Amino acid sequence: SICSSSNVHAEVAIAAAQAGKHILAEKPMAQTLAQCDEMIEVAHANDVVLAVVFQNRFHRDNLRIKSLIESGRMGQIMIAREFGWTIHSYDLFRWLFGPVSRVSAEWAGNGQIYRDALFSIMRFESGIIGYTQSSPRQVFDPPCSETDHGIMIVGEKLYLFIKLWGHEIVFEGKDSDYLAETKKWMESLYTEPDYNGSLTNIVEDFLSAVNNDA
Repeated sequence: SICSSSNVHAEVAIAAAQAGKHILAEKPMAQTLAQCDEMIEVAHANDVVLAVVFQNRFHRDNLRIKSLIESGRMGQIMIAREFGWTIHSYDLFRWLFGPVSRVSAEWAGNGQIYRDALFSIMRFESGIIGYTQSSPRQVFDPPCSETDHGIMIVGEKLYLFIKLWGHEIVFEGKDSDYLAETKKWMESLYTEPDYNGSLTNIVEDFLSAVNNDA
């Protein structure tokens, strides 16, 4: 497991892969795209598993939202908006909505990783348009608190907001019966207590990949 500062992630991961060790690296994966590509190439060449810690994929609320999207119950999704901490929200965007075909972004900063703000518009291959506003830790959108940071998804039939750190899903819909039915359906999914977004979930998934020669 690589938990060092990100400036040495690539160096440590490449050395580990060349030694035949499976790798679970903390985010960010590395500091440049070239470093990430090299890490992947060396892992493939040495037949080892390379994974990055993104624990929010294993939280019950997010798993339920992914199932909801894939079920078609929201209808056609038109817009998704994210605001919060960059790396967690971007990962969920990509995980929930699939590959991105086009990106336009503006970076309001000078390279101070935890101080700068980033704004972007994404067009997903599915046709969904995503808007992201990733703010520094010290800056929040009034009147939102840190626990209000999350992802808003607007579909034909339902609107929802996922609070990433508050672990809450806020629903709205024109048809109250359909809304209640959908909530009940979602609550029947992933009822096991293990789906809490903990690092334990990540480690279990990583070990499963190692044991099954993923």
